[in-house]
Amino acid sequence: MVGPVKRLSDLHRVLPALCLALVLLPACSSLSRAFGGTGLPGSYTVDEVPGAVSAAEADLAAGRPELAFDRLRVARETRGLDPALRDEVRVLLEQTSDELISELSGDDADADRLASFLDMELPRQIAVTAAVRAAALRVAEGEHRQAFKLIQRLDEKYPTHHERAAAGAVLAEAGLTLASDDGHFLGLFAKRDNAKPILSYLTIYYPSEPRCDQAYATLAALDEENGLWADAIMAHEDLLLWHSDSHLAQASQARIPHLRLAALSSPEYDQRELIWARNDLEIFLADFGPEGDTAAGALNDLDDTLRRLVESDLSIASFYRRVDNSYGRQYHARRALDNARELSAGDLIRRATEMFGETSDTVDDSAPGKDPKTE
Repeated sequence: MVGPVKRLSDLHRVLPALCLALVLLPACSSLSRAFGGTGLPGSYTVDEVPGAVSAAEADLAAGRPELAFDRLRVARETRGLDPALRDEVRVLLEQTSDELISELSGDDADADRLASFLDMELPRQIAVTAAVRAAALRVAEGEHRQAFKLIQRLDEKYPTHHERAAAGAVLAEAGLTLASDDGHFLGLFAKRDNAKPILSYLTIYYPSEPRCDQAYATLAALDEENGLWADAIMAHEDLLLWHSDSHLAQASQARIPHLRLAALSSPEYDQRELIWARNDLEIFLADFGPEGDTAAGALNDLDDTLRRLVESDLSIASFYRRVDNSYGRQYHARRALDNARELSAGDLIRRATEMFGETSDTVDDSAPGKDPKTE
């Protein structure tokens, strides 16, 4: 026993004991919590198990499921039990666990206690049910990332667990809620950016979750917000591939060509992307018609696409004029003129007409010819 410190010079004698006490205090507290603070033994002999079962039944009847749970969890680890007794312990543990999980999920909810079930050597169905319930509680408490990490740990331990539908619902709620948060960390980092790993995980490992279409649409919006055009396009394409009957599919189909246009920085060298965007937009308008807000946006994008195609062809035609290639100039000027006429854009029609007519060579104006860049 360490006596009182009478002199400062005695401090070196008692300091190691004090440090050891501080280290052991949290462990003792955790041990007490694990066994309900009742001083239950860490193990039972075979002969002690029937008494522990009877005590657990009494605890359960008296409304003390946590104490009953702790007794049965220790009893279950006892080796050499008769099969009938082991089965009795198992059945009673499952019944007790159901009551304890309900209690820890109610008014006195304890997500940490439920999450700890995943680290105990418990039957799989008990650990899984408790972990999913803990994750749901953490989402309700606003701890979305912690809920996500818990589901990840659960999937690593039990990849084919029986609560996949409930776990997917928890992930969807966590990711979509976090994505709608306009707050920031330290005034710098948007909280909604933390939704991306959750929603990505959801779409990969829980593709049957009903809100995966919302997850794809939200991922696309987050990527678009951060200027990740290719990722945003891919998210919309996945939505169309896996959820073609979703009410979000029409908007995604229209958004893909819009993002293609947003990603372009140099019209002189992006004709292929422009042509893809034009084809996508024309297909969309053919499928859904020109009415409605989404169609109005598609029509604007189509005008933008045609205008960019005209500017691109005029720029290329100008290059061929500088190198004195009249055929190349007329070929691209003719394409620019066709698109300008489709736009009914007077200024572009005038510029394309002037570019097309600036030659003394004879060129068949009605023949499409070959692209001079491929010759």
